[in-house]
Amino acid sequence: MTNIPDTVVIGPYRYRVVVDQAVVDAASREAEAHLCGSADHIGQTISLSPKLGPDARAEVLLHECIHGIFEQASIERGLKGDVERVVEVLGYGVLDLLRRNPELVAYLTDGQAEWAAECREFGCHDATP
Repeated sequence: MTNIPDTVVIGPYRYRVVVDQAVVDAASREAEAHLCGSADHIGQTISLSPKLGPDARAEVLLHECIHGIFEQASIERGLKGDVERVVEVLGYGVLDLLRRNPELVAYLTDGQAEWAAECREFGCHDATP
């Protein structure tokens, strides 16, 4: 598995991605739930627990990105208590779909997956193809 990206772009916003248990613990206390990650939409930061294995880390990162998409579309407010379940289902389902179908990823990204691999190798994270 490749390294966690330093940033992800969700809509017009660039979120920093960090591994920080203290931030996740604070978000857990605020939510009164055990969390493995959190998204700060105002500060544009996604925080992940360092305790996660590589597969769980990928799913939690995607989960938090989906929260970002929902936040921008104001969907979270409309879903009320169901938001976590909807995001959870989408996170697991989409990650599995993408992992099992690399040709689909290449098609959907118009070959940008190959460009991203080259970018990681040569360090061009902020460039566009």
